[in-house]
Amino acid sequence: MQAAAENDPDAPHPLIVPIACALNGHEGAVRITRDSLAERVIGADRTVERYC
Repeated sequence: MQAAAENDPDAPHPLIVPIACALNGHEGAVRITRDSLAERVIGADRTVERYC
């Protein structure tokens, strides 16, 4: 199981790490891998997500 840096800061290979720059409130396009679980859940091959 992969760890998140916020839960285990000493994890050797954290899956989720804090972002290094201040993007809070900005939005960005996210491309979803075709035929992935994410695409099936979201129902699209791209989405716009907000950093927070």
